[in-house]
Amino acid sequence: MPAISRFYGVRITMYYAPREHPPAHFHASKGDEEVVMAVATAEVLEGSMNKADLTRVQEWCRLHREELEINWTICMSRQGPLNSIEPLP
Repeated sequence: MPAISRFYGVRITMYYAPREHPPAHFHASKGDEEVVMAVATAEVLEGSMNKADLTRVQEWCRLHREELEINWTICMSRQGPLNSIEPLP
């Protein structure tokens, strides 16, 4: 599963189809914690993460929604490598 961004120890990844399924989402992990987050809403679909890291991931998602949607399209079509996305400063 390719990492598309890393910040504050959080690793952001997406899987390729056919493993993945709608809605558009990504995985954020740090240590033993992992969440699956909806691209459109920054809502946690599965998992848990400490509040500070979760807040950062949600902020990052809002800032990079369009880029995440492009990567989701690539994942679903299996048409090449995913684009890296800038981390939080």
